[in-house]
Amino acid sequence: MQTINVRRKPRGKGEILVKEGQKVSFFDTIATIDYLPGRLVRCDVSFELGCEPRNVNQYVSLKSGEWVEQGTVLVTYDRFFTKRVVVSPISGFYVFTSKVLGYIFIREPILLDPDKQKSSMKKAFEQSEHNQNMTKQEDKDTVPNFGIGNIIYDNYLKHTQNAALENLEKAKPKNEAGQFKAGFSGVVRTIEQQNEIVITSKGYRFQGVLGFGQQNFGKLTFLESYSEELQESEVPENLIETIIVIRGRPSLRALQKIERQGGVGLVCGSIPLSVLQDFCPKEPLLHLGHQMPITMTLVTMQKFGETMSQEQYAELKTLEGTWCLIDGNTQLRAGCKRPEILVPIHT
Repeated sequence: MQTINVRRKPRGKGEILVKEGQKVSFFDTIATIDYLPGRLVRCDVSFELGCEPRNVNQYVSLKSGEWVEQGTVLVTYDRFFTKRVVVSPISGFYVFTSKVLGYIFIREPILLDPDKQKSSMKKAFEQSEHNQNMTKQEDKDTVPNFGIGNIIYDNYLKHTQNAALENLEKAKPKNEAGQFKAGFSGVVRTIEQQNEIVITSKGYRFQGVLGFGQQNFGKLTFLESYSEELQESEVPENLIETIIVIRGRPSLRALQKIERQGGVGLVCGSIPLSVLQDFCPKEPLLHLGHQMPITMTLVTMQKFGETMSQEQYAELKTLEGTWCLIDGNTQLRAGCKRPEILVPIHT
C-alpha cells in the first residue's frame, strides 16, 4: 500500500468545480466541458502579405490560447505606402504561427450544446459564403449554382457533432454529456496549469509492461478460461463499467466482444501482436499509450507470449469487485512510463 497521485485532465475547455482539499469519489463531477477542440484552420499570412514565411511571426502579437472572433484582424502590414490586413476566418483559439509555412493556425471549438453549435456553425458558413462572393464577384455569373450548400452544411454539422461525442469520456449511465468525472477516490491535492487536477489517496499500484488507450475507471471483474487464451464463448454479457482481468491472453473475437459488451478496460498477461494489429486502428508498436485512439484501455502485465505471474494475479484477485482507475500511458524512451492499475482503499 502506498500514496497514489492521479492526474485527471479534462479533454475539452470548461470550468473546474472542485477546490484543493476537497474529497471526491469516482462519480463526482470535478469539471464541466463546454466544448471540445475542433478542426485546425490555417491562414496563409505569408501569401496575403507578400512576405517570407520566416518574417510572419514579427507581425503577430497574439498569445497561444488567446480567443479571436471571426473577422478579427490577425496581422496588419503597413510598409512602403502599402497597408494590408489578414482577418480570422473563424472564431476560435490562436494556436501558433509556423515560421516555415508562414501560416497562422486557429483551433475552432466544437460546442457540446447542439443549439449553440448550430448557430455558431451557421454564422461561420454565412461568413464564408460572403467572403467567397466578395472575392469572386467577377466570376459570379460564370459559376453555376448547384444548390448543394444546405446539403454540405447538414453533413458537416452531423460530422462535427458525432466527432464531439466520440471525443468525450466514454458515456456511462450516470454521466451526462459535458461532465468530467473524478474517476478516483481521494482528496484534491492541487489544481495545476492547464486545468490538470491531482487527486491523492492511499491505495495499491500495479504496473504493467505495455498499455494502449486513455484513462478509464471501472469495477475489477475476473474471467476464468479453460486455456491460456480467452475465447469469445467465455465472455459473458453486460460488462458495462467493468475492467476485465485475465491471467492469459485474449483472442481477437473475445477482445471485440468485451468492447461490445461495455468493458472499459482489459488487464491480461499479454496480447498477441497479430491480435493487437487487427484490433487497433493504428500500428500498435508505433502508437503506444495515449497515442492509440481506442475507447477500451488495454494493459499487458508481461511481455509478448507470457501469462501473468501467479503471485500478481492472486494479489489482484483479492481486490475483485473494487473500483479502480486504469491508465494505458506508456513511454519506452526518455522519461520512461508504464501503464498502471490504481486501486484506492476507500472506493
